[in-house]
Order: sequence, then C-alpha cells, then structure tokens
Amino acid sequence: MARTSPNKITICIPTYWTNEKSLTATNNLINVYDHPTPLNSGGTIERALNSLMQIEGDFNVVIIGTATDPDIRDRFQVKLKQMLSNFSKLNLYWFSFNELNVFHSMLDEKDRMYQKKYIDLEGYGNIRNLCIVAAQLLKSDLALLFDDDQVVTDKSFVHKAAEFMGRTIDDQEVLGKSGIYIYK
Repeated sequence: MARTSPNKITICIPTYWTNEKSLTATNNLINVYDHPTPLNSGGTIERALNSLMQIEGDFNVVIIGTATDPDIRDRFQVKLKQMLSNFSKLNLYWFSFNELNVFHSMLDEKDRMYQKKYIDLEGYGNIRNLCIVAAQLLKSDLALLFDDDQVVTDKSFVHKAAEFMGRTIDDQEVLGKSGIYIYK
C-alpha cells in the first residue's frame, strides 16, 4: 500500500564554529571541520535562513550548533542565539551542547547509554544522526538536511523535496533522496 507524502517536515541545519584564529591555545582543535565559521565573522547561516523565509510550506527549522574548541562554547552559543533571534517568523528550534546534555541524560534514564556515542556534537556522522533525531523529536515525517552555506531560490523547495517520499515507484519505496547542488 502506498503512503501519502509527508505532512510534517523539519529542515535541519548543522552549523560549525571555531575561534577567531581557528586555533586553540595549544593549537589542538577537538573537532576539525572543513569550513567552520570563525567566531568573529557573521558566517553564512543568516543568508541560509533568509532564503528559507522566502519558501512556501509549513516546516520546522532546527539549528544544530557545534564548535571546534571547547573554550568558545559559551561565546559561540550566545552569538548564534542572538543571530537566530532575527528569524522569529521561522518555526525555529535550537540544539547545542546544553540540549545535548539533557538528551544524553534521557538516554541514560532509559538504559540507552550506548547510543550516546552515535548522537553527539562531535563528528559529521554523529551530527547527521542528531539531525534525524531532532526531526523525530518534533514528530516530523521527513528530515531535510541543509548546509549552513546553502541558499534556496525555489519557493517550492519543501514541496519538491517531499515529493514522492514514502511512495512506491517501480516497485521501490522512496525512503530518501538527494538533490542537485548548483554552485553560482
């Protein structure tokens, strides 16, 4: 039996931040990402969120923030939350280190401690897992993973991303897909 297209959609945006010089005092970053945003810059997250404000549809947006250096966690969270306050028209959620501690405590209480290593703010794979978990916590049918340096120009982005999801095409159920990336 074919399922209908997803009704509840969550766009998850991981954002990676580093200190002003991209180095710690010992020159030893705990997390290394290919293009983290220096704390003394504005980065690209606001541009990405501005583009989401132009698209049609009902959706959540979850910002998952992490840092390369534990010494900047507090400053990074304050700065990013301040930036996000400009986007009250979006159904916006924030998830970072404090929220992760609460979530890990919930896993401990349910005797799921082993799962903590797969749902974390260290490493791309763990952060992608966290995106899927965040969508599930919001009871979404579909998680759209979106980079903080992406921009949407098609107002039907959410509709097109959800199209065919959960349907059977050529005897294959569509459970995931990826889109084209155009660099301009």
